[in-house]
Amino acid sequence: MDRVKHLGAEQFKAVGEEYEVCPFELSLDTVQNADVVIGDYNYVFSPRNILGRLTFSLSKSNEKPNLVIDEAHNLPGRATDYYSKGLSSKELVELGSSLSDMGFTVAVEGKKIVSNILFTISTVGRTVNQRDSKVNLSPLLFESHLADLQALAGRYVESKSEGQSKGGKRDSLLALLNLVTDFSDALAYEGEEFLHLYVRTKLQDGGVDESLKVVCCDASARLKLAHKEFAHVVAFSATIKPFDYFSQLSGLHEDDLKTREYESPFPRENRKLLIIPQVSTKFSDRGKNYGKIADAISRIVAVRPGNYFVFFPSYGFLSAVFDRVKLIAPDMVRMVRQESEMSAAKAQEVLTSLLARDKPTLVFAVQGGVFAEGVDYPGDMIIGAIVVGPGLPNYNFEREQIRQYYDSRYGSGFDFAYVYPAMAKVIQAAGRVIRSDSDRGLIVLMDQRFIEKQYALAMPSDWFEKNASELVSRSIIQDIQKFWHGTAISV
Repeated sequence: MDRVKHLGAEQFKAVGEEYEVCPFELSLDTVQNADVVIGDYNYVFSPRNILGRLTFSLSKSNEKPNLVIDEAHNLPGRATDYYSKGLSSKELVELGSSLSDMGFTVAVEGKKIVSNILFTISTVGRTVNQRDSKVNLSPLLFESHLADLQALAGRYVESKSEGQSKGGKRDSLLALLNLVTDFSDALAYEGEEFLHLYVRTKLQDGGVDESLKVVCCDASARLKLAHKEFAHVVAFSATIKPFDYFSQLSGLHEDDLKTREYESPFPRENRKLLIIPQVSTKFSDRGKNYGKIADAISRIVAVRPGNYFVFFPSYGFLSAVFDRVKLIAPDMVRMVRQESEMSAAKAQEVLTSLLARDKPTLVFAVQGGVFAEGVDYPGDMIIGAIVVGPGLPNYNFEREQIRQYYDSRYGSGFDFAYVYPAMAKVIQAAGRVIRSDSDRGLIVLMDQRFIEKQYALAMPSDWFEKNASELVSRSIIQDIQKFWHGTAISV
């Protein structure tokens, strides 16, 4: 019998159903016979990882396995998210309400526990005059609430009379238990990289959401422990500049660290890179720049018909410019926009539309979203990407506390907390255009900040010779015409 060369989720699911065993556990049992295991970051780096089982099974002849980290620009953010947990009064109230579908006893007892948890959160808020603030929370703060939830969940499981849900929300109690468990576990994390915060947020209905948060600013120490389980660690991505930033926050800042930057193998003449610094996309300037941005987009895509993406920092920004472009050029192209709650099927419809030849398509999408990373658009599936501003994280109390931590630890607070995470999304979005050595494509960056030093540090080395201002054009439409047609023409 020929050896199976590849086993994926569908095969394990089929075997699991046939023999009534857990497909996930089955996959772990087969690791010892595998040469390569492909999985998500959480299997290695999350608090509840399976690192021990993986490395034990993969070890052969007492040698540690090797680890390859793809799309490594995502690791710092994913890792801090693993260790950051929160309790929101809004979410707790919603979960408490959903307990009504699980029977009278669970509803009454569960809502009482939720009320006690809400009281504990409010008590913390009163100690800081109900203002956003750093706090010092005891690891035992929710111990009694958690014990009450565990006891209720145990009785619920044992109960025959209330073992069925009336409304299909059977997991509400489990979700509540997991939420409080995760937060209680996070309270036990120690180190200056962990912050405890109390945050108040005004809701659209006029109410207030009170939250307690454990914020992990830097998971590098925990990532470093994971790396030690492997003989060698290789991390790569098209967007891991500056190296110091990514290596430090990825737990790779060792003396024997080796870094390499490779220029794009694609012919430079196949790619046109331009920066439009006359536009400001800072939050305070956006309103007065919507018209400029819409006009620039319309003029750029008119030079050569084809499929283009326009990537924005937020859905609100996207929507405002989308409506204006639609007024300027209603019949020129098919206009599509990414929705904030877009299903996989709907996203696939958009991708399919790019293959149609009946009409050029202009897709408005968000940076860091489903269309901006991990998707290939070969050939003329898209011929241009317009990136509207660097999508800096929202300025708020939590982000400012993170910035202060980076200032203290690394001396580069604003760049670490805002600039570099934003630029990783920018470079990823721009990289959608050139996917094969025969592709030709246009990349336009709109914002004056793109020519500033700290933003340019995150750009690939083959984008310019000395500084990003080389990408600024005095006659952008003529330059684009020349790129597409060989000579500039007046329109």
